[in-house]
Amino acid sequence: MRPAVFERLETPDQQSWRLFERTGIFTYLWHYHPELEAVLITAGSGSVMVGDRVRPFAVGDVVLVGSNLPHAYVSSTPSRALVCQFPPGLLGAELVERPEFETLRLLLADAETGVAIPGCGEDSWSVLRHDDAARRTVGLLGLLVELAGTTPRERLASAGYTPLPDQKSLDRLQAILDHLAANLPQRVSLAELGRVAALSPSATSRFFRRQTGITISEHVNRSRIANVCRLLADSDDSVASIAGASGYPNLAHFNREFRRQTGRTPREFRRRRQGTLQGPRQGSRQGSREGPRQG
Repeated sequence: MRPAVFERLETPDQQSWRLFERTGIFTYLWHYHPELEAVLITAGSGSVMVGDRVRPFAVGDVVLVGSNLPHAYVSSTPSRALVCQFPPGLLGAELVERPEFETLRLLLADAETGVAIPGCGEDSWSVLRHDDAARRTVGLLGLLVELAGTTPRERLASAGYTPLPDQKSLDRLQAILDHLAANLPQRVSLAELGRVAALSPSATSRFFRRQTGITISEHVNRSRIANVCRLLADSDDSVASIAGASGYPNLAHFNREFRRQTGRTPREFRRRRQGTLQGPRQGSRQGSREGPRQG
């Protein structure tokens, strides 16, 4: 099996976690991220790989994986899933250690090797779409408490499974990603990234691709288009000004890249996205036709 690739997750404004929907054929991508992840399967079937184990999934299954635990989903038929990702410290160690949260504490411990909970419904997840961010977060705590009290549940990876690459590589990758994010609209040279990573330019390029499965330029393009998508949904600025501010001074090139990544023109995306946002707002991730690699 190939080494798992690191995935950097973006959260919506004014919120420290995110909820989004994945639909379509779930394609294999063996990956990990520091955030915990809960996935509810609402349509379709397939297999989920967590650590060193594979398990079939079906409608009503919730899969909870812990921080930096490699996982991947594969389906042979169109499927749908709700994906919730949240940082390990979101709930607060002091809160979780309180005696009334013993079952939640046990669930989070089980999540370190992954856990599957069958027979769950979508209604409980509606609290994660509340208009108010604070109430959404309180709702997430309530959902996890509910899952903690649900039985039976099944361990996924074996108890002795050790998932992580070395911490030095994680720190180096995080430094590169942080530098790219801080300079997203600007061109960042390989020599500059090499200084950040303490590697030669060519070694930096090879390191990034080995860790993430994509090139640096592809990561930058994906990040820029994700930023454009947020601005198209949340502002009335012109497409040209948004493209320029996001690192695309050439509008024709921008339009080609946007359509390549999203399947729509920027104006089509804006009309569709702003229409859906007339209802309760929630965190989302573009590219919803992919499977929950991110789950």
